Amino acid sequence: MYPELPKNRLIVNNIDLTEEYGMILLDGYKNDPPTVKSQDIDIPGRDGKIDLSELLLGRPVYNSRTLEFSFICINVADVELKKTEISSLLNGKSYDFRMTMDPDRTYHGRFAVSNFAHTIYDVGEVLTFNVNVTADPFKKSSARYSIPAVGGVVTKINVGGASVMPLIISGGNIVVEFNRKTYNISSPAYRSTELSLPSGVVPVY
Repeated sequence: MYPELPKNRLIVNNIDLTEEYGMILLDGYKNDPPTVKSQDIDIPGRDGKIDLSELLLGRPVYNSRTLEFSFICINVADVELKKTEISSLLNGKSYDFRMTMDPDRTYHGRFAVSNFAHTIYDVGEVLTFNVNVTADPFKKSSARYSIPAVGGVVTKINVGGASVMPLIISGGNIVVEFNRKTYNISSPAYRSTELSLPSGVVPVY
């Protein structure tokens, strides 16, 4: 058993992998920003090239991001059983997940397990392996805004890098104005594809 829970842990599908499976995340992991997708067109007689990548959404678009983790399991009673257990849980599966070092944000991606190896030490058999995740480029934030809207107020909302359709929860009838459009909201919880906030810091009335 690990003497105490390490600070950095992986929570997959609401399961703490350290608590449930004894998977200890080793220090250091890879989580580089996603690379930008680009689509250049070279037009004869024109300087440079035209980049079409931002025409559709009005912002840069990105490839999937890759996260790489290294794990160790200590004092494993049955190495092959543990390998099967971990592979059955993760390999090829797609889940929401988060890291305790970034607790307020959720990722989503497909997992791949590789490089199993085991060695016998004084503490018993030790199993090491890698877990790679091909994830969506953006991570989701659990940010909420509590807005006293009586009398009307403009709130600047930090949307992040991708557009979102906000969930608006209200205790009464309200009017929301954004981008010269008005939305009369009477239901306690409202979300519509017509009300989409673009990336960046967006003022909403």
